[in-house]
Amino acid sequence: MLEKQPKELVKQQNGKNPRDSKKGQISQQIGENRKKDCLLIVWLFILLSISSFAIGGTISRLVEFLSDDLIKNIPVSNSQRIPQLENCRGAIGGTPSDYLNCYLSEKYGGKFIDEVPPIGSVLDLLQVNTSWRELGAIKQAKGVSYDENKYQEKNFRVLFEIVETKLIAIATDNLQELNSLEISNEEVLPATFRFVADLKDFKASKKRLPLEARNWVITKRNRRRQLELIDTFVLLIMLGALGSIIFLIGDRIKYQGDEGEKNIGKSVISYIYRPIFGMLLAIATFILTASINGVTSTAKLENLRTESILFLAFSAGLLTDKVYEQIIKKAEGGLNQKELGHG
Repeated sequence: MLEKQPKELVKQQNGKNPRDSKKGQISQQIGENRKKDCLLIVWLFILLSISSFAIGGTISRLVEFLSDDLIKNIPVSNSQRIPQLENCRGAIGGTPSDYLNCYLSEKYGGKFIDEVPPIGSVLDLLQVNTSWRELGAIKQAKGVSYDENKYQEKNFRVLFEIVETKLIAIATDNLQELNSLEISNEEVLPATFRFVADLKDFKASKKRLPLEARNWVITKRNRRRQLELIDTFVLLIMLGALGSIIFLIGDRIKYQGDEGEKNIGKSVISYIYRPIFGMLLAIATFILTASINGVTSTAKLENLRTESILFLAFSAGLLTDKVYEQIIKKAEGGLNQKELGHG
């Protein structure tokens, strides 16, 4: 009895039972593990949602929509924009040129002129002998087959839509070289606007796109590449976070005991901030790659290979610690060289 008394006194002095203390630690560890699991699920849901939007092009379309509204509020000369006409449709005594101005105002009012497809220039090219802008010339070319009801504003609007659709298709097709872009009068002009008395006399021909149209195609293609770059940028941020989450899942599995009692891996705070750290490192990797490309190549940023950039972003998230150390070393090396140069 005398030998056991000191141990009992120690228990009473500490006020804790070793078994109760161990149970408390296990309960605390299980609670932290559940928090980690919840954080991983939340992160995966966020990443999958945003990534699906980026892959589907939803984010770039949203940016385009917001930028259009922002551009309209930029104070510039009205001569650089398409005017916004009110109640122009159905104007009595209007000419085909008026119909085109009304069509462009409804679809592109407030936008810069270089963003609008040059429909009029293309029609001028395709109808060299007869001007589509003058109803009198159309009547003379059609002769007895001329029908006034077929040359109302609604008919011209159909013609404008056909030319616009064709130009957009040409701009979307990156396989066609800019200097070899052609347009066919047979593909564009409906029968009503083939200005010959007899359709049998119509001669199909292809013509090179006018300069205005080629410049518009360049603007359209560059604009689309820039918007695609936004989706790529968002996707690489998500891949940076995904790499960090994969690392954390591996950490979670590695240090999980048979009964969920072991908890010697990363802390709960790491499960919150490490994916964010992976995002930031992915951005840093992207900026570093873009900077190196600017020094070693004349290619534009939107022409970079997205596959290699996305792989680097994913690697940055997966190997966060190592990538961070490499960036620090390169930054310190750059500063040292700069100091030596000034010295």
